[in-house]
Amino acid sequence: MKLLLIKFVLISQLIFCVLAYGEPQDVVLEKSDIEQPKTESSLDPFGQAEYLFHSGDLLAAKPLYHDYLNLKPLGKRRYLALFRLGWIDQSSRSYSTAIRFYQIFLEQFSRSLQVNLVQFNMAICYQELKQYDQAQALFNEVLKTTPDKKHKWEIMYRLAQINAEQMNYEKAFTKLKKIHSQIENEGIRKQAIEIAENLINHQLDGTQVSTLIQKFGSGFPVDLLLLKQISLYREAGDTANYRASIEKFIQIFPHNSRKVEGWLSQIKKGEEAKIIIGVVIPLTGKLAQTGQRVLQGIQLAVNQLPFKTRQKPVLVVRDSGNQQEITGIIAELAGLPNVVGIIGPLLSDEVTDAGKVALEYKIPIFSPTASTQGL
Repeated sequence: MKLLLIKFVLISQLIFCVLAYGEPQDVVLEKSDIEQPKTESSLDPFGQAEYLFHSGDLLAAKPLYHDYLNLKPLGKRRYLALFRLGWIDQSSRSYSTAIRFYQIFLEQFSRSLQVNLVQFNMAICYQELKQYDQAQALFNEVLKTTPDKKHKWEIMYRLAQINAEQMNYEKAFTKLKKIHSQIENEGIRKQAIEIAENLINHQLDGTQVSTLIQKFGSGFPVDLLLLKQISLYREAGDTANYRASIEKFIQIFPHNSRKVEGWLSQIKKGEEAKIIIGVVIPLTGKLAQTGQRVLQGIQLAVNQLPFKTRQKPVLVVRDSGNQQEITGIIAELAGLPNVVGIIGPLLSDEVTDAGKVALEYKIPIFSPTASTQGL
């Protein structure tokens, strides 16, 4: 009986404990006590970096690529992160740092399909740093291995740029001539023309122009070289060679000679003139009256010169009120061998357009009426 009583007491205590502690309690936990779920971006810095990169926020993507590489990953994502970092630094003109990332890429992923592209980008960086030997070596390596024809022409263009920067103009124009003759990459073809025009107009002297004309004979870039030679003779007032150069251009390029034929006809008309002053004013249209007054003023000024002096200048007048493009009128007058300057046009907008042509021909222009600030 005593044993049964003890068991009853123990069972009663057990039931009490269950009732007292078995139900869940309302416990308020501090925020710091709860494990926070990690966001996808914090788990994947590469993914976030890629999102920012493709959104155009390269500088924000850069540290995330670094964070990803600090995890010492392997595989495709690693080589893509290295390539992206090189490209970001190259885009921000940090060429030395870009080269370092590209070098790591080539050391670790020498069999990647992106090797040619990485070498090409490295070569551009070396070119920008004026380390031409390294740049040429890489460009030539890619030129041998890339199957992409458009890419080959881009490399040829870059090599021509390097030759030009080294003042090896013959090699530069030889490459530019090859680029001009191809049809696979029209964009690069246009760039070749632009770089050729820039070299001819801003870096070559008369002797170099003549040498290159003899070297290439015909075709591109002889057309551009002859136009430069014509301009040089005109500026020097060398009428005989000026005329000879125009005639040579017409002989070699009969289908593109309309512009220079006009210059030749002007030479024949004004061979006896020692000084030519171009005048571009409206003689017809709404501003004809103003144009007539300006012309009368110019003629009066010439007539007031001493007798011997006023026999020298010849006024060559062109009407700007007949709907003809002002740039064409200025180019025609500027092409005359003995022209010393141009008076006109009268309107500010016309003066702005005329000034660009006059700058090309190195001819001064004076407008008696244009008043827009900055002209």
